[in-house]
Amino acid sequence: MLHAKWTPPQNIHLTYLFLGEVKQPEKIIEKLQGIDYEQKDISLKGVGIFGKPPRILFTKADDEAVIKLHKTIANRLNISTQRAFVPHVTLARIKRIGEEKNFQETLEKYNTKHLGSMQLRLDLIQSELTPTGAKYTTLHRF
Repeated sequence: MLHAKWTPPQNIHLTYLFLGEVKQPEKIIEKLQGIDYEQKDISLKGVGIFGKPPRILFTKADDEAVIKLHKTIANRLNISTQRAFVPHVTLARIKRIGEEKNFQETLEKYNTKHLGSMQLRLDLIQSELTPTGAKYTTLHRF
């Protein structure tokens, strides 16, 4: 059994680039204004985990349009990314895995399954961590 905090539907999102604490979001908005990207549905397919031990359960959003948008954002903001970009949507924050073997078998079972789709869009979002979970506020939609 997986013991996890599932992402509430209203918090489902794809992070193109995590910026950390931003003191002046207006400068980010100015640099990204007029950004051109393909507005389309992207497929969410398969599952994966981040961390050792696993801490994040995600579904893959591996689409060329997502990768292209990530690179465009990084270039416009003059940010060189150190880590490889893994397009994903967080499904849950894992607290504990009951039976490792069953968990691994379930991951393999869903590894190539189509889990849904979502609209590709770009928002600048402020994240505030609260005792009840993250609260997201859209600052600007591009």
